[in-house]
Amino acid sequence: MTRRIKIEHQREVITYASLWHASGLILKTGQRLKSGLVWYFMSSIVLSAFAYEAYLNHLGAAVFQAGWGKHERDPSHKKLKRLAKHLGVNLGRQKDRPLATIRKLVEVRNTLAHGRSVTLTPDPTWLAFDDPDYERHMYEHPLTEWEKLARTDDFAIKVRTDLEDLLGRLNAALPDPENLFVMGVHSSGASVVDA
Repeated sequence: MTRRIKIEHQREVITYASLWHASGLILKTGQRLKSGLVWYFMSSIVLSAFAYEAYLNHLGAAVFQAGWGKHERDPSHKKLKRLAKHLGVNLGRQKDRPLATIRKLVEVRNTLAHGRSVTLTPDPTWLAFDDPDYERHMYEHPLTEWEKLARTDDFAIKVRTDLEDLLGRLNAALPDPENLFVMGVHSSGASVVDA
């Protein structure tokens, strides 16, 4: 007989929580830097959108178990509506926060995920002939909606605040609420085996 060591692992990976933490780290990094901010804020926004979608699937699988698979590819607003109704959660009006923020978040995510090249041609800016500030207007460039939202950390912060509120409401309605944003558990063990 040969003695051997058997090592076993089990790791629960909660994807939405990993995406959520990444979104926060990217946002904080962008807030500390002086250049390239738009890329950090854009990344935080996109990762927040991914975390939102992953949470809906995480919660759906927990609430509906095997029946959720047929809904995983549904649009996020349909999944949210189905989950909120099942859990008895009133999410408020579509035009109010957090739903208005989430709708805008999904629009930005979809614009970036299904990106198209565009040519922006805004209406001309008319200035007085002797306006000393005309050069500032000359060097401004037109921006897409997502670029406007990613210029500062305002939208990224708003998204994270409203998502935390929304996910917290859904989680609180569970019979046994989870610790939100915990990335999972890892356990390892070793045993001596006579083979």
